[in-house]
This record gives sequence, structure tokens and C-alpha cells, in this order.
Amino acid sequence: MVIRVGFLGATDILKQDLPDRVRGLSTTATIWVVAILGLLIGAREVTTGLTLAGFVLVLNVAWRPRASRIAARTATPPDPKTERVLEG
Repeated sequence: MVIRVGFLGATDILKQDLPDRVRGLSTTATIWVVAILGLLIGAREVTTGLTLAGFVLVLNVAWRPRASRIAARTATPPDPKTERVLEG
């Protein structure tokens, strides 16, 4: 189970052209939490699972505006070469 979720999370993390830019970390963390929720509920720990689900939901909603501001501040202008390749 852990290895499968690890591969699923690893495919969600996308490295951009710049070596210091990584996207998808919060999505990958949420994938891990959903896997843990499945294990908890499967083990009949429903209360713990629902508490964890609520906590993660609140964190994801609260973090979204801050993540958008960080992304806007660190955005790089599009590369003209890449734009031409995508258009034609």
C-alpha cells in the first residue's frame, strides 16, 4: 500500500524547467492523507478518520489563498520558444 501511494504521489510532483521550482506538493500530501483515511476507516477508526479529514479540509481551504499569492510572486514569464511550440 505504502509503495503504491508513494508512486502515485511521486507522479503528481512535477518539476518545472527551472531546477528550484517544484509543483504539486500539497496535492501529493493530500493523496497520502486520503490513503491514511482509507486505512483508518478500514480499521474501524471512523472518528479518527473523520477528524483527520476535517482537519485536512480546513488546512487546504485556509492555505489556498496564501499559496496563490506565493505562486503569483514567484511566477516567471512564459518562454516564447515554448509558447510557439504549444501553439503550432
